[in-house]
Amino acid sequence: MNRTFSKLIVGGILFGAFLFFLPFLLFKVFFFFLILGTISWFFRGRRKNYAQYRWAMADRIRSMSDEEYQQFREARSHCRQDWSNAKKENND
Repeated sequence: MNRTFSKLIVGGILFGAFLFFLPFLLFKVFFFFLILGTISWFFRGRRKNYAQYRWAMADRIRSMSDEEYQQFREARSHCRQDWSNAKKENND
């Protein structure tokens, strides 16, 4: 019987300690992510603001002729293989 009560008392103490220290742990996690976010925000803020150039590429492509567009695609073909066009050319 003493063992049953001692288990309840030790369990209560551990649960109470967990509830007592939980806010401190949550604050530490919160501040960790706050500091990490602030650091990333500072590094992101030092780059140029690319939002103003967002549509510049689309406008450039729209103003190209067909020949210029093909040269543009061939110059950037190293980024991604367009296998659908390669299959069509091989099948013809």
